[in-house]
Amino acid sequence: MRTVEHLLILAAFGSLLSSCDADAPTPPPVPATEQYHQPTSPDSVVANLILAHKNRDLGAYTALVAPEFKFFFVPLDVDDVGAESWNKTQDSIGTAALFHEATDIDLTARPTVAEDADPNVFPPGTKRVHLHSVEMTVCELDGITWVVTTDQDLYLRPGNATAGEDSAHWFLSEWHEIDSITAPDIEGPTAGSPATWGRMKYQYLLLTR
Repeated sequence: MRTVEHLLILAAFGSLLSSCDADAPTPPPVPATEQYHQPTSPDSVVANLILAHKNRDLGAYTALVAPEFKFFFVPLDVDDVGAESWNKTQDSIGTAALFHEATDIDLTARPTVAEDADPNVFPPGTKRVHLHSVEMTVCELDGITWVVTTDQDLYLRPGNATAGEDSAHWFLSEWHEIDSITAPDIEGPTAGSPATWGRMKYQYLLLTR
């Protein structure tokens, strides 16, 4: 059950311009008009990541994520979330809350060509894809609309056959949200303020507790 505190957070967090129908019932996830790709390259995994969000498809999303996956928050979100990063389980719960509470998610982004990640930081073979020109619009039942525009760095690795993974498949091992905006405080964003991807997951997780 939502507590008064959580409802107040939602009210404060919902001060952006509304573009959704507040009277419309919650629709089921829209069937994909695009097909998921075989995850045999970093590019195909990124395309599936975008499509999974548009379809609010948790199963498709979690299938892309490696067991050791971590999602790293922007510094301004760390104090509110209480952690620098989430592991796969925490991220999956936050993403599930986002997918469940949103009535519609539209997402566009321009990924760069995959490049070698820093070998001093990441295991050999890891690739980095930078997402820029990001625009994720999240609509809620009550008509609130949020827009995420932060850039993202995605790190992907090939499957580990010794761990029972398909070596032809690629997996998302780390996701770093880039601090390219001044994010609003979760207690009271101003009208027109952007949101961050991590903050959206955290906000919806709060509302399901």
